Amino acid sequence: MKKIVISILLVITLTPVFSQRVEDENTHERRYRALGIANYAMAYMTYISIGVLGDAYANRTYKPNQLVVYAGKIISILRLTITAGEKLIRNGDIEHENLKLAKGILKAYKLMRTQTRFLIKFARTGNRQNAVKFDEYRKKAWNIISKLEGK
Repeated sequence: MKKIVISILLVITLTPVFSQRVEDENTHERRYRALGIANYAMAYMTYISIGVLGDAYANRTYKPNQLVVYAGKIISILRLTITAGEKLIRNGDIEHENLKLAKGILKAYKLMRTQTRFLIKFARTGNRQNAVKFDEYRKKAWNIISKLEGK
């Protein structure tokens, strides 16, 4: 009888500990999933924004100085995001199974930052080679972003 009472007490005592652990793991997974979705959305929307900005310039909707201001804001946001992501990786704050995905997103951000810099150079100089580089980095970024969906 004493063993049964001790067993029941152990179950009663430890059940909240185990259920809290399961809840914490589920919360942790939900947070990672939400952050992953937010990063995918940001990468996708940034890609679209840069493209729309380039199209608006090509269609003479924006003057070069307007494009430089908007593109500069995109570069600033990307710089902050890249810096924060690299810090998370450097500090070991991203779990191994998410590391490849995080590095892929950061690579896409860096490619889009370079793409945007070439857009600014093209707007300032009119040099066609900058437009070619813009398109080259656009394709590289899309190659990564398009593979992120559903991960």
